Amino acid sequence: MFRISKDEYDFLISQIAISKNGSGGRRHLPRVFTEHGAVMLSSILRSDKAVEMSKFIVRAFIKIREILSSNKDLAYKVQELEREQKVQNKHINALYAILGKLMDEPVKDKKPIGFQH
Repeated sequence: MFRISKDEYDFLISQIAISKNGSGGRRHLPRVFTEHGAVMLSSILRSDKAVEMSKFIVRAFIKIREILSSNKDLAYKVQELEREQKVQNKHINALYAILGKLMDEPVKDKKPIGFQH
């Protein structure tokens, strides 16, 4: 068990995980448990409620891990797309440079075809 920092507490409030409208506000930052600490505590407490809460906590941590894992996959895919976009942008910029040079070249007078007098 440990106390969370002020930044972590503010983050929880901003995520609507904790109500801003407490009764009189907090004098101390809340204490929290790690996953292992929660399981250890529930192994000491033997009431039906403690067993129920232990199961709830383990399921919550499993769900959090799944969410974090899917976010990592999504972040990796976004980075991959950004890399591909940078390569494509380089190619597009090269094409624009070539087209710009072609457009800047003076138009040559064409000699008429055929017999001239």
